[in-house]
Amino acid sequence: MRLRLTSLIALLATNAMLKAEDEGECLHEDCRFEDIRIETSAALIGVNWPRSTLRGFVFKDISINSEAGKSLLRYRSEGILMQNFAINGKTALFDQDLNLHIEGEANNLRYSK
Repeated sequence: MRLRLTSLIALLATNAMLKAEDEGECLHEDCRFEDIRIETSAALIGVNWPRSTLRGFVFKDISINSEAGKSLLRYRSEGILMQNFAINGKTALFDQDLNLHIEGEANNLRYSK
């Protein structure tokens, strides 16, 4: 799945690029967010679904021109790439740069310029 800026309007209304809250098991996989500029404070991701799994996500060429809101990953994530993700012009290379809080398993979470 590839989302364009117009597809993000509903997602950004929640102040998170990706937000999932519910019950039961769920798999979100093979999603790509690319070439996105955000002018207000926003969280990258808010997954508060205790038994959800994120797999194969790519966040490429993303720029937030404000502070990063608190992002949350609960339960399990596998193969997430943050490539050229910038907060106020500074490339994010660590979880704390994105204000990302991980509560569970995070396998192969990578950052690159």
